[in-house]
Amino acid sequence: MRQHIPRRDWRHRRPPRLHRVHHPAALTGNATATRNPTGNPEDHPTMNKTVHMVMNGKGGCGKSLIASLLAQILAAQTPDLLCVDVDPTNRTLSRFAALNVHGLELLDATRQINPRQFDTLVEWLLDHSGDAVIDNGASGFVPLLAYLSRSGVLELLREHGVDVLLHVPIIGGESLDDTANGFTALMEETDADAVVWLNPFFGPVERAGKRFVDSPIYTDVAHRVRCVVNLQDWDRATYGQDLADMRAAGLTFAEALAPNSTLGAMPRHRLHKVWNDIAGQLAGIRLNHQGAAA
Repeated sequence: MRQHIPRRDWRHRRPPRLHRVHHPAALTGNATATRNPTGNPEDHPTMNKTVHMVMNGKGGCGKSLIASLLAQILAAQTPDLLCVDVDPTNRTLSRFAALNVHGLELLDATRQINPRQFDTLVEWLLDHSGDAVIDNGASGFVPLLAYLSRSGVLELLREHGVDVLLHVPIIGGESLDDTANGFTALMEETDADAVVWLNPFFGPVERAGKRFVDSPIYTDVAHRVRCVVNLQDWDRATYGQDLADMRAAGLTFAEALAPNSTLGAMPRHRLHKVWNDIAGQLAGIRLNHQGAAA
């Protein structure tokens, strides 16, 4: 698999394209960018459920946060949600007891994908009647991406009515290039659609005053991006601490905002604003086969 290194001024060659297959059309709405479908539903196979894979090769960029937010939004739509944590080193998603997360070790002793374990994951996805969220750690990014690229699993899942949607965090600051690198690799080595999550925790997601979404890295593949989610740089002492406390306790938003919650009125008020912000941004895209996010 080739190494992708975005240049500091965002100039970037157009990545070579893999073979393409038709994708189901995304719903339009508040999304920053959506796919440009053919307009003829008969051109696309019927998708009965969606697998959401949260991936990037940079640690600490918010993958588990995104996975937990996504899982909670989907769980609010339907109780039949499968959550799988395949992070080989830090299974943060598994801390949320209410999400009933299943852990699975995909890597073998050589830190490569164990084909039998991966087969188990595929069987889970095919046998489960609803959507799924998969949280993958940074150390498993390269072997999982390589396996997705060469195994034909994306085509197999689509043949069985399972859509695959990649969720990719992009962070500002010094690691912007690293996360942009991961995004480019995912777009080049797979033909799945994506949702981009811009995380300004470490600084603005821009280079020399130019936003990531205006860079060739993004615009070259914008037709495959169903939505851009802008995570807010919430005040660290209030919103940030509330979120940290909630995650440390393994609480979902539903649990934290419940009338019997141990959190005070102001923390619940702030968390409710965060929840509404994320859910509102995702409301314009097709997260699953049943329709738009709530």
